[in-house]
Amino acid sequence: MDPLINGCSTMKKISSIVVLLGIFLLFIIIGYCAYWTRSYYGEHDYGMGNYVGAMEKFKRMAEKDYLPASFYLGLMYYNGQGVDIDYLDAVKWYTKAAEGGHALSQNNLALMYENAQGVPQDYVEAVKWYRKAAVQGNATAQSNLGLMYYYGKGVPQDYKEAAGWYGEAARQGYARAQYYLGQMNTLGQGMPQDYFKAVRCFRDAAEQGYTPAQYSLGYIYASGQGVPQNYVLAHMWYNLAGAQGDLQAAKARDWVAEKMAPSQIAEAQRLAEQWKPKGKNKLTIDSIVFGVS
Repeated sequence: MDPLINGCSTMKKISSIVVLLGIFLLFIIIGYCAYWTRSYYGEHDYGMGNYVGAMEKFKRMAEKDYLPASFYLGLMYYNGQGVDIDYLDAVKWYTKAAEGGHALSQNNLALMYENAQGVPQDYVEAVKWYRKAAVQGNATAQSNLGLMYYYGKGVPQDYKEAAGWYGEAARQGYARAQYYLGQMNTLGQGMPQDYFKAVRCFRDAAEQGYTPAQYSLGYIYASGQGVPQNYVLAHMWYNLAGAQGDLQAAKARDWVAEKMAPSQIAEAQRLAEQWKPKGKNKLTIDSIVFGVS
């Protein structure tokens, strides 16, 4: 082989190795910086359960208007992590972050206004903060705003508006909102009654391990609403919900078992034992809420 060609080939190999080493070192540096940043700001201490150390760092950063630090301080005062529970201080820190546009703080502050924790109960104020977080795409706030419209708390009752906000959250795979949409499809609230669509909503939530949806799916399979009646699947979903502490589901499972052959019960138990929660399903919501095919 021509020595020149051989030399070029060797240089290319060396260059490739140098590039790979450079990329490897870059990832190490990025990881270290991320770890240092989390440690400096307090997130690492918080995650490790060192609440005293975390609070010290969060207060230092909150004074510099670092919004996540104010959020964590609100959370720690709310939950009593490293300090006694103090709703007044929780409101104080959540408000500081919420006014700066921090969506999680806006949602949590709204929840405190809704439940009269550290502030007088004020549904209108709760709706205001839920909406601010919801328009930023916070799925929890979207679902909570849907609830306010569903029950008419702080706003006129409006099932269509409720379904719309549930749909925004459900599109992100938020299980609770998917369950609420299933309920509204079952009852025909804000949309035509449609058991088939209800099943899709309940399944999306149930497959994430959301207990009320698992119970509802068990009921639907037991009664044959929107799906062919199937006691094996009804038993499985009731069993999964019961295993999470739903006593009504456990009783329903036993009731269904009385109608099943031993081989069917064994199959249902096998399915329940093999079941594993799935990731968020974000694909089915548009057709359920907005009629998109």
